[in-house]
Amino acid sequence: MHELSLARRILRQVEELRNEYVDQHISAVELEVGLMSGVDPDILAVSLQDEQVDRDKPVEFVINVVPVLAHCSKCQKDFQVEHYAFSCVLCGSTEIEVTGGDCVRIMSITVEDLEV
Repeated sequence: MHELSLARRILRQVEELRNEYVDQHISAVELEVGLMSGVDPDILAVSLQDEQVDRDKPVEFVINVVPVLAHCSKCQKDFQVEHYAFSCVLCGSTEIEVTGGDCVRIMSITVEDLEV
């Protein structure tokens, strides 16, 4: 279950940011999880929640699942890969490059002032 170790790495990054923004609260983190990343978004969400169970103010994680995107080198078309069929939807070429949906990224972090 590499989702747990990924959740711990993400939370370490959030903790580093907490150290930079000591007078503020990190309230939300938006993540992008690609369909071809090998990460189960539901397991990642549970892992992130479980790892912050003792925090006074846990961070809300929003996970957006991203489809697999590709670019055809032959006809220059950008397209969404369906059912892991790695050929161009326009010309049928297999000379394609995956351009998205193959990683996990932090997209945004919401920081708010602490209430005094």
